[in-house]
Amino acid sequence: LEVDLPDNAVGIYGADVLHLAYDLVAHSCLWMDFDGGRIRAWADATIIGVTRCGKSQVVQRLGEHYGGLATTRSTQNNFSAAGLLAVQQKSARSGQWRSRPGLVPQSHGRMLVLDEFHLMIDGRTQCSPLEWLQECRDQGTLHVVKAQTVKYKAAVRLLTIANPIGATGFSSMGHPCEQLFELYGKPECISRLDFMLAITEQTAEEASGVGAPDVPPDPVFTPRICNALIRRAWEIKPEDIIFEPEAVQLAQDTVLAWGATYSLDLPLYTGLEKVRSILRLAISMANMVMSHVADKPMTCLVRKCHVKQVVEFLQLTFDLSGYGEYSLRSPDKAQLINSFEVEWFLLKNAMDAATASNLLRQLYGEFNQNELMAVMNMTMVQAG
Repeated sequence: LEVDLPDNAVGIYGADVLHLAYDLVAHSCLWMDFDGGRIRAWADATIIGVTRCGKSQVVQRLGEHYGGLATTRSTQNNFSAAGLLAVQQKSARSGQWRSRPGLVPQSHGRMLVLDEFHLMIDGRTQCSPLEWLQECRDQGTLHVVKAQTVKYKAAVRLLTIANPIGATGFSSMGHPCEQLFELYGKPECISRLDFMLAITEQTAEEASGVGAPDVPPDPVFTPRICNALIRRAWEIKPEDIIFEPEAVQLAQDTVLAWGATYSLDLPLYTGLEKVRSILRLAISMANMVMSHVADKPMTCLVRKCHVKQVVEFLQLTFDLSGYGEYSLRSPDKAQLINSFEVEWFLLKNAMDAATASNLLRQLYGEFNQNELMAVMNMTMVQAG
């Protein structure tokens, strides 16, 4: 999917990670059953990138290719809290109050993209509009309490797109991930995110060096197929999402290892709650390849390989945002704790060398190949 779309839908090369970020939100389900309860399965993410890196263009063209299933709005058109949530109006004739749903409840069960999101930050109070959406993002409902109390369904797959805040962009702060404090405000708003994708000047420059192939491939994921894949994902019921035990175990082991590396001060890593986030995205990954139980096409079968791909993607987003470096200077990670958990995790799962090296480097500094093989108990043949 990510190989086919640059040629046949987007026309921008080197932006595979952007495509995947959009697809992980678009292919998410609405609800899932996990840990004895029904919880949100819709994805919630942000893309923060420098100007002219192609982020808005990629999202717009993917949306068109997928048949306009997502609602995309540029927030530079003076969006307000009422416009997002609901407007209460009094009838001049009857004197009765009525509530008109805003953009978020109108998008219930669908996907909403808020472009130019940085323009929605209140310049006077520095308040983020995400503070208005906590109930929606967490529970999928919206209560409007003014002249009359109204409850709307508002379970929405949410993607925000923004430029970095500050006169010098990402350089205004120590690490790209710190932009979340400006754009999302309170830690509880940040913690609802499944991931943040940062596109810095360096990342954009590297992507710009990727050109079109000499012979474009024949289209595989046509608009009709992509539209059908997303519609199928949106129709899957919670009871029809099946997790293989190995998939859940890998998500739990990953979170255990990350706990020794990443800080809760900036909650992209959210402790045990991150297990649910990983599984949400693994559902999306499974839906992208139409993984299902035999003879039951309207089920979603989440395998260990889907979780592994999500873990690799999240690790990449952590690296691009400088989250590991940020965590090392946070008070709760100033001293190395529970490092054995990381080693145990690597030994148990024998992850690929790149991911393993990344985790170890955050804890101990640089590792060479022989040192890495020793920690992972691998032979030269196994290391490839």
